[in-house]
This record gives sequence, structure tokens and C-alpha cells, in this order.
Amino acid sequence: MIWFILSFGAQRGERMLCSFGSRQMVDNHATNATHERSESEGQEELISSLQKLRERLSEARASGDGLGEAHALGEIGMCLWESGQHARAIVETRSSLRKFEVLSDLKGRAKQLCRLGVMLYERGQIGDPLTLLNSSLSLYEMIGDRTGQADVMRNIGRVYEAQGDWSHALYMLAKAMLIHRELGARRQEAIDMRYIGVIICQQGSQQEGLSILFNAAEMLKSARADGEFARTQRLIDEMTGGGETMH
Repeated sequence: MIWFILSFGAQRGERMLCSFGSRQMVDNHATNATHERSESEGQEELISSLQKLRERLSEARASGDGLGEAHALGEIGMCLWESGQHARAIVETRSSLRKFEVLSDLKGRAKQLCRLGVMLYERGQIGDPLTLLNSSLSLYEMIGDRTGQADVMRNIGRVYEAQGDWSHALYMLAKAMLIHRELGARRQEAIDMRYIGVIICQQGSQQEGLSILFNAAEMLKSARADGEFARTQRLIDEMTGGGETMH
């Protein structure tokens, strides 16, 4: 199934499309682009952001703004997560999720379910993350949010990969990739393809996997996604002993 999807894209003349060496999730829910800041600058900014978010939370509660409170709790959870306070981050994210549930806000629920699933995955819990991510996916499908669906599908694929269930991992990543392609989200499509390439290499088909990684790198370079391009190139270097570099 996966090869049919990939080859079909190539036959249409489309350039097809991350690093899975670490457990870090790279998605729109669980990361902000802090990679190019120094660690000290990043921490200072996170502390400042956290203070502003707590002020926003207090204002929302004082004015009875439930939706504002739910959003503030979710963003506080993200700031805490990025600052390394993972247990507290999970508590705040759960609080945000409960608030969105009370408000019957489906998109808010879907977003926090995905974030919580990613956080628990990062903490080494496998069963609960899949349940949360599948619940998030169902909500995104219900409201017709294609971007949200693709992001969650990618994360589900990564959890399956961590379990060693490569067939389900490739299936979910391919679905995410096709949605990102339909949406014209070339950077995200390339990241999906990079995950696919890594898994195929892990399965022992290194030439096929490297070919996919090279295509992902080319897409990222053309999209001027410098950080993701560098990450992909490092993967290629690791797999080839540094002998294959894209210019």
C-alpha cells in the first residue's frame, strides 16, 4: 500500500517526499521553532512568555472568559513543556482539555488531546498516547480540519513506529503525507516523507529509504526550511557515513 502511494505521486511528476533517532516529536502541536536560539535566550523568552500567559489566565478568570482560560492553560502547558517542566506541563494541559470539554469546543479538545498524547509519548507511555491521539483524530475528522488530521496521523505513525508496528506506521504517515500534499504544505509533506524514508531504511531497504530521504531533503531545501533540511542531511550522513551530501 505504501509503495503504491509513493510511486503514484512520482508518476504524476511530483517530487516526493524526522529524525527518529530521538523520541522528540516534531509537529505543529508539540513544538515551537526554538532550535536556532541559544539555550539561555530560549529560556529567558520562555520565562517571559510564561509570565504573560499567567497574567492572561488571571484576566480570563476574572472576567469569566472560559474560552480564554482554556487557551491560556494550554499555552502555559506548552511553555512548561519546552522549559523542561514536563510533569507540570501535563497537569496544565489536562486542565485545558477539561475546560474545552466543558465548553464543548471540539477543536480545542482535539488540539489538547493531541498535545497530551505527544507529551505522554515523550514520557515513555505508549498505550495512553494512542488512545488520546485517536480521539483527537476523530474530532478533527468530525469538524473537517484537514491540517489537524494530518498532524495527528503523523504522530500516530510515530507511536506505531516506536512499537515496531512498521506497516501501520507507514500507512498513517502516507495518509498524512497525502493530506499535506493536497493542502500544498510542502514542508510538512517533506517531513512526513522523511519519517517514511527512515522507517524503510530500518526495514533493511536502505537504497529505497535513502532515495526518499534525498527527495525530502530536496523539497525542504526548495522550501527554504533550513533547519529541517539540515536535520535531514544529518540523517543521510549518518546512514551513508557522510559520503552522500546534497548541495
